[in-house]
Amino acid sequence: MSFGTRLVILCVMLFGLPSLRLCGQKDSTKHSPFANSYFAISPHYGFIVPHTSAISHLVQGHSYGVGFDLISSGSEYKTWRGLYNYPETGLIFFLLNTGNKDQLGYEISCSYFLNLTLNSYHRDRITSTSNDGRHWIGLGIGAGFTTKPWNLRENHQAPVLGSSLNLALTIQYSARLLSSKKFEIRSGLRIHHYSNGAFSVPNLGTNNASVFFSAGVKTAYTNIDYVPHSTDSFSFSNSISFSVGAKEIPPPIGKKYPVFSLNYLFDKRVSYKSSFGAGLDAFYNSSVKTLLERRDDYAPPSQDVLQLGASIGYTLHFSKFQLKVQNGIYLYDKWKDTGKFYHRFGLRYQLSKHWFAHMSLKTHFAKADFGEWGLGWKF
Repeated sequence: MSFGTRLVILCVMLFGLPSLRLCGQKDSTKHSPFANSYFAISPHYGFIVPHTSAISHLVQGHSYGVGFDLISSGSEYKTWRGLYNYPETGLIFFLLNTGNKDQLGYEISCSYFLNLTLNSYHRDRITSTSNDGRHWIGLGIGAGFTTKPWNLRENHQAPVLGSSLNLALTIQYSARLLSSKKFEIRSGLRIHHYSNGAFSVPNLGTNNASVFFSAGVKTAYTNIDYVPHSTDSFSFSNSISFSVGAKEIPPPIGKKYPVFSLNYLFDKRVSYKSSFGAGLDAFYNSSVKTLLERRDDYAPPSQDVLQLGASIGYTLHFSKFQLKVQNGIYLYDKWKDTGKFYHRFGLRYQLSKHWFAHMSLKTHFAKADFGEWGLGWKF
């Protein structure tokens, strides 16, 4: 499993497993949506991590870039914010020079960002404007664009990203260095990952590690009343979902193979933040038919293309959003060359009491298999 995936899972478990009775926030006054916000510019300096020997020759210099951060700690009552020690949420725009403009080019991204505080809860830490030692772990997801995708004619020596449009994932540590009522300085480390989830090959992806300083202005602080959460009982839930996706297989510039997934999941919620579950999966990955024909020299029937599996998983709840990590094992798989185990990392959004939308990435350890987009029913 890749370093980035391991770090994301560690962050998920770190913030989700403790079932603490934390404090909430309640404010009867309607405030500006920009209250308690931080608008900053952050220069970055780092390098593209050569996570595989296939891209070592492409790392030709240091990377540098700039981020534009628009984040807020909130000004209205949100139960989930109290549970996570009042995190920050917002948008980050990031422009990166990879250090190899001819083969890797520039990367541009826009991501939704969640900055989870590492400090223990204390009212003074929320209201203080001084250098109080507050620090965060940040997680971001969004869309990214690279100016130099792999191209057979013009960029064939950079088998990194087969598409201009990619998924951008961010993991960041940051700390407050200096703060006043209207100004703040922070510093930290960011790892920025680009990948298209095997929608196009090649798909080795890029990982950029950088240190940064951010300087920004703060909007007026809004006082918040803090009240303890009530303790509720948590029950079991069942859900079924259907997903679609597409992928390529080598050689590059091939056809897009449609993928269909059917998933059943049984969950037990153990706290406001955490659920554990188990499920059954059925995958119809049409690229498996071509792979079997190449390997075994026969036209496989439909049942040989079908893959069945069972999984266990963990869910971290953020109000209507859910962050899901699943690890599965194939119960039926004629292909077998990808191994016995598969993994999923995804997001679910509850549209109503029963309906939800979700997106996820299915992988075999560090190798992406395909992305999934779908709808489901919770009962």
